[in-house]
Amino acid sequence: MGDNDDANYVYDSMQVYLCPSWALSLGYMGVASGAVLSNWGSAWGTWKSGVSLLNTGIQHPGSVMKNVIPIVMAGVIGIYGLIIAVILAGNIPPPTVGTGENIYSVYTGM
Repeated sequence: MGDNDDANYVYDSMQVYLCPSWALSLGYMGVASGAVLSNWGSAWGTWKSGVSLLNTGIQHPGSVMKNVIPIVMAGVIGIYGLIIAVILAGNIPPPTVGTGENIYSVYTGM
């Protein structure tokens, strides 16, 4: 009898930390917004660095290669955002087959 009570306690305490059924959509929205915003920031950084590169090419043609580095780094940030989005999307578990119960935990995003 004592073993069954312990199992029920663990099951009941585990239910408290599960997210509601709509939490999966918020998780995927977070992944999508992270990917979109990182690539938007990368595009904006590439644009601003490109303008700076053109200005440097006109005023100081000898130092053009020094201004190529921010353009490359902006592209790296966009790729990094895509990699993180793929990793986060892989950590979101699908609901159980047949029952449709959510196994997405509160601690998944931490």
